[in-house]
Amino acid sequence: MDKATTAPAVRFAFAADTHVESERTRAWLIEDLTQINDVDFIVLGGDLTTHGTPQELVWFREAIATATVPVHSVFGGHDGNALLQAVDPDPTRHFRDLIGPLWYAFDAGPARCLVHVPELDYQTPKEQDYLTSAMRAEQAQWLTSELDALSPDQPLLLFQHMPVVLPPPAHRPLAIFAGHWHLLKLYRQDGLLFVSVPPLGVTGFAADPRGYARCQLRGGDLAVSFESLPPQPGATARPASAPDAKIKLVTGADWPDLYGGASGRVRQQGPGPTLSITWSRLLPGKPLLNSPVIAGERVLMATTASSGMSGWVVCLDA
Repeated sequence: MDKATTAPAVRFAFAADTHVESERTRAWLIEDLTQINDVDFIVLGGDLTTHGTPQELVWFREAIATATVPVHSVFGGHDGNALLQAVDPDPTRHFRDLIGPLWYAFDAGPARCLVHVPELDYQTPKEQDYLTSAMRAEQAQWLTSELDALSPDQPLLLFQHMPVVLPPPAHRPLAIFAGHWHLLKLYRQDGLLFVSVPPLGVTGFAADPRGYARCQLRGGDLAVSFESLPPQPGATARPASAPDAKIKLVTGADWPDLYGGASGRVRQQGPGPTLSITWSRLLPGKPLLNSPVIAGERVLMATTASSGMSGWVVCLDA
């Protein structure tokens, strides 16, 4: 019998965008970690805090210290924003001092897992690089040495925050895990599995429920499923009226650069001066960031409720 089929499975969870920013959100993360059971380890894929202040990073560190399994942390842009906005030459300094290194490796059964900060590509227009050129060179050297040390058939998993899809390394990974989009995306591109999850703490874009990816690795076979979590206390359900017509979302001339493209998400002309609400839906959490979606003569967008605890998806007639 094949050793790969008899070897014990490695089970892990991948979540992202925890955005710890207060004692309350620290408590949320502590509670959420107790909901992730029957895994060997957890990877939290960046934007662990909202601003990356020392206090936020300490709150995050206190939260993950309560986990009963190892928690591996990934750097995301929000985790360096405080220093970046202060024009600090090293926006990652607080993260490294309080959380850990920006790039590192660990083993998960037969697999080698690499945590890194990828270079940005066209899918993230106007984003800024948080690493200095010297750090980029050091990380590249480390990555090369790690890949050179792998055996030809050894499974490789990449964990990062930005969902950039760069040319795969010589040793092709089984999967790339990322956050940032606040959306659930699970697909293959040129045979490479790509996993992106909504935030762990709040509702994602397009009303994706908050949650995490549950993963099982047995030999070279990787199975991934999404586990949703219930809304945080404070978000109240409310009946909503049904839309007057079904809307088919398009990405043609209305919005040619939706979710990517060299020119970013820019529309040359607005949809019109008059916008009236056609329908709305209450979300079981608070949306963080969102770009509107244009479909025909309708505009769909998310907004935060005045309580700060929930939000709405609103359809506007343009």
